Parts: sequence; C-alpha cells; structure tokens
Amino acid sequence: MSRRAPHRTVQAADPDRNGRRKRSWRRRRDWGGLLAKLFCVVFALIGVLPLTAGALIRLDVVQSWAANRTARLIESQLAVEASYDLELQPWPLLVSIDNLEVPASDGGSPFLVARHVTARPRIFSLLAGKLDLGAIEVVEPQVRAVVRDGALRNLDYALPEGGSDDDSGPGELPLSSASITNGRFDVTIDGLQVRTEQVDLDVTLRHSRADEPLLPTGQAVDVALRAGPTEIDHRHASPAFDDWEMMDEDALCGLEVRASLDDHIVVRRLELDGALDLDPAAGTRPPCNVDDADWRKVSLALESVALRLEKGGGPETVDGRLKVRVPVPIVHRFVDVAPTTGWVELSLEEIHFGPERRLPEARGTLRAARLGIDSKIIGRYVQAELAVVRDQLEVRNAQIGWAGGEFRIAEVKIAPF
Repeated sequence: MSRRAPHRTVQAADPDRNGRRKRSWRRRRDWGGLLAKLFCVVFALIGVLPLTAGALIRLDVVQSWAANRTARLIESQLAVEASYDLELQPWPLLVSIDNLEVPASDGGSPFLVARHVTARPRIFSLLAGKLDLGAIEVVEPQVRAVVRDGALRNLDYALPEGGSDDDSGPGELPLSSASITNGRFDVTIDGLQVRTEQVDLDVTLRHSRADEPLLPTGQAVDVALRAGPTEIDHRHASPAFDDWEMMDEDALCGLEVRASLDDHIVVRRLELDGALDLDPAAGTRPPCNVDDADWRKVSLALESVALRLEKGGGPETVDGRLKVRVPVPIVHRFVDVAPTTGWVELSLEEIHFGPERRLPEARGTLRAARLGIDSKIIGRYVQAELAVVRDQLEVRNAQIGWAGGEFRIAEVKIAPF
C-alpha cells in the first residue's frame, strides 16, 4: 500500500536574513561626459565673447569714446593736439586712424599729416600686461620739421617724466615692424633743407643674439629704404670771402638702401644718383639725371659692406665694395683754392681695414676726365689700376692724356710710412 509524501512548502531565501539590508542599484557617474559638457560651455563662452566685444566696439558710442580717450591721453602725455578718425577692430585686433593731422606751433603748414595709420597690437602681449603695438603702417605721411640749435622748433611737446630710478637703460621698443608708404618730408636743420618725396621705408625689429648689440634697446634692426626725387639746399659762408654766402642747390635723383644693425653694421646695398650744384648763386639747381660726361654728376654705391665699431665710436674693421664719383669743384665748398674742373671716379672691388694696418687693403680702378686747375687742363682723361697692400700704394697700367699726347706708367709704388 502506497503512502503519499507529506506536502512541504519551500520558501525563498530571505536576502535580509542575518541582519543584512537590501541594496538598491545605482548608475555610476559619467565624469568624462560632465567634463566634456564643461569644456563645451567654456568654449561657447569664449566664442561668444569676441562676437559680443565686436558688436560693442563697432557701436558709434564706443568708437567716439575711444577716440576722445586717445586724444586726451596724447594731449596729457605729450602736450600735443591731434585730430583723426579712429576705428577699432576686435579680431584680429586692429587700430586704424584716418585723416591724422598734427598742427605746427609756428603757424605754418601742419607738422604731420597722414592719410591712414594702422597698428596691429599683439593680443597675447596685451593680456600679459605688456604693451606691444605689433606692426605699424603709415600711408602717405607728410612731415614738416624745423630744427634749430639741436631743438625742434615747429612743434611744442613735452615728454612724460620717467617714474623709475632704474638705470638699466631703455627697454625694447614696443613694436615688431614699421613701414611708411609714399611719404613726403620737408626737414630744415639750421642752414640745411631737405625736401623729398616718394619715400618707402620698412623697418623690422628682432631680438639680437649678440652679446653687445649697438642699439641701447638690445634689439637688431633690418632697414629697407627707397626715396624718389630730393632737393637739398645748403646756405653757408664762403671759404673765400667771410661776408659772402654760398647757396648750394643739389638734386638727388634716387636713393635705395638695404642694411641691418646688430652688433655691427651691414650695408647689403646702397645706391645714390644725383647732381651737385657747382654755382654758388641761388636758382642754379641742376636737372636730375645729368649726362655721364657732365661734371656735376655724382653717384655712390656700396655692396656687402660690414662695419664694426670700437667702443669709442671709431671704425674697428671694414669690409666690402665701394664705387663713388664726385666732381672736383666740390672742393670750393670747403677750401679756398684756384678754380678747378673735371670729375673723379673710384671703384674698389675689395676693401679691408683692420687695426693691424694704417691704410685699408684695397684693389680697384681710378677714372677721371677734364682735370684742371686755374684754367689749365692737366689731364684730359686718367685711367689706372690701384692697389693698397701692406700700407703701400701700387699704381699699374696708368694712362694719362695730356695736351696732344699720352703718358703711360707701367708701375709705381708709394710707401708713405
């Protein structure tokens, strides 16, 4: 006979048995996602700030406030009045000035007029609390300066007083480059007046790696200059008669210079062409680009010239190439001699001067024409090869045309020391 097994109820194990509480499940915090959202908010604010600043800066109220504030700052710091139209651009940061005019204090034409001036300050330098104007461009400036006895006479100004007793010297100039396009300058220094136009100038400043740079700011400078027609007037006493004034009216047809300044001076290229006034009377300026046979023609060319200066200011070493042509009658501006005629051209393909020699080492050629004194021609033409070696002057293959004949000199050595 079969028996049923007794019914038993099976209960699930109690998780809270033995005094343990039931734990609720929680998701782990996504720190990476929160950090990404935070960066998104920060970058969004950074993106909104320039747009907001740009919108505010372009408001007429803000532009007028900046212009008035700048004018008051210039007047208070330099005691100079100036009128201009100011415009600010937030990004890239740009300060633009149009129709700049600085009146002169002598009642004449303005001291400075410029059609357009721009400055591109470096924003990161400004954020660091350092003034840096960056690149400065001046378009079509016109400058009239009058200097007498070493002081500027047609502009009243006052430099700000230094607020520090530090004698470490001036700091670096707060700009990286400066350029002038199509400038015109009228500069009078005592009895000398220079009027020039079509001036293009580019100046680049960089940190000098030299131990003793020439500039007190400790910077190196690269310069590129080009000038158009220039008039040079010089009124001075005659060396022959104390009570007689001479008026020299020279014409400079063109000037081009490329040079750099660091611990020494390097002139990569310098070209000058013009004509000198040989008549002491007024109103006798020669025309530009005179003929090659004209006595009044003057020219100067330097190439790859390196000049190192001593601490006293004199030249220590000189290397490079030189070509110069001048009229002989220019001597009448300095000394009282009998009337002279002709011109001389010296071309040196190799120049070296050092402290170990009294005369510079040089090699080149000499040309001259119509050399004369006191109405007597002593050389219709002169051609010779020149060399200075070990403080001795060597002349080779000289040809001198005199009267109806010609002299030839194979070799001459002159040892002055």
